[in-house]
Amino acid sequence: MTWHGKKIYISGDCETADTILTMTDLDWAFVPTWIVVDAIEKEKEIDAKMIGIYHLYPAQIVNNGKPEKYKILENQGEVITLAY
Repeated sequence: MTWHGKKIYISGDCETADTILTMTDLDWAFVPTWIVVDAIEKEKEIDAKMIGIYHLYPAQIVNNGKPEKYKILENQGEVITLAY
C-alpha cells in the first residue's frame, strides 16, 4: 500500500519470501519471522528501509546483522509512527 507517499508492505501468512523479494524501495515491510529467514537462506535482502518482524517464538531474534533495520514486534499494543 502507499500511504502519504510511504510504501508499506504487510505480509499475509505466506510461506516464502518470493513475493516480497519482487518489491522495491519499501519504507516499511511487516512480515512473519519465516519470511525473513527464507530471504536470508536465499541470500536475498528485503528492499525496505525498516522491517517489522512478527510471529516470533519466545526469545527468538532475527536481525541478519542489521539490528537498526529490524524492529522485533514482540510487545502487544506497541505503536509505530511513520513520519510523512
